[in-house]
Amino acid sequence: FKLTYGVKTFFEKQLSGTIYQALGIPEEALRCINQGLFLEPNSVTLLCTKSRCLLSLGELESAISAMEKAYRLYPDHPLVIKYRPLVLLYSDRFEEALPMLKQAADDLAIKQKEKTVNGASSPNPQIDHYLTHIGFAKFNLGECERGMSMMDLCIKVDPNYGTGYVNKGVALFRLQKYEEACKYLEKGIALDPLSFRAKDYYNQALLYTEQKPE
Repeated sequence: FKLTYGVKTFFEKQLSGTIYQALGIPEEALRCINQGLFLEPNSVTLLCTKSRCLLSLGELESAISAMEKAYRLYPDHPLVIKYRPLVLLYSDRFEEALPMLKQAADDLAIKQKEKTVNGASSPNPQIDHYLTHIGFAKFNLGECERGMSMMDLCIKVDPNYGTGYVNKGVALFRLQKYEEACKYLEKGIALDPLSFRAKDYYNQALLYTEQKPE
């Protein structure tokens, strides 16, 4: 009875955590996930979801810790392959993130081609979304012009993808172009109101613009 109850409760917590994360309620998702991890501390699915929740809350070190544990347990797990490079990217570990992002984008492109050959092709926006992630990494590794052009292309291809604007805004912030950064970050927040990263950089950029001498 206890084993059956534990398994049932674990899957309930896993499902609840995933649903809350998808609904953009990371605090509640994290509560359910931690309860699930208490029952099954080596659940790679829950560890990856926990890492994403922590990332959205701006808790970068904890997000990395959860993701690295998932990576040690199951390095080839689809969720690890998909989300680990993003956790590294937003933790400013660009040299590690870039090859992973390129590989993930290439794998998606190959799958898309296979679908086209089999006559079951449909647009996959994730391929275009990798443009901004790869561009952001390149920008921060010194390829500023190439990185910016890739981020711009992502915005052009999918103008409703909030992260595209956020990455461009953060890049402009790092160039000390605070007024331009505010415009992109504000757009990113409008499309993704729960983005802690967008709000944090927007508030910093706004402070610099207000301090600018007349």
